[in-house]
Amino acid sequence: MSGFYESAWFVDFERALYRAGWVGGPDSVRLLCRRAKRVDTLNEDYCGRDFGQGRYAALAMERCSARAERLLPRAEELVTELCAENLPGWVVVFGGDPRGLPVRLFAPGEDTESSMGLGVPISGIG
Repeated sequence: MSGFYESAWFVDFERALYRAGWVGGPDSVRLLCRRAKRVDTLNEDYCGRDFGQGRYAALAMERCSARAERLLPRAEELVTELCAENLPGWVVVFGGDPRGLPVRLFAPGEDTESSMGLGVPISGIG
């Protein structure tokens, strides 16, 4: 596998997960990143993609936001389930804002307000 999964960002993230106690294999880490990317894409859709100007731009944006609103809960549930299976006790926090990290993981007892947690990398996933 090449590209994103060989990047320093991904390798560092994968190592951090294993140090934290991740019990799944490399495929489950990649799956977590892909699912986090899906959450990010839906956040972008919900916040409004740029459909430009034109007759159907507002309608397209409305449909895209409605679709994202419908699909986002399931996408978040899939991330939460994967983390619960592979990193028991950790807390999953969803960003909501597509400009930041869409998914962050927090160790048991870690303050989700004052700590950055462990951000799931998504930049570069196709």
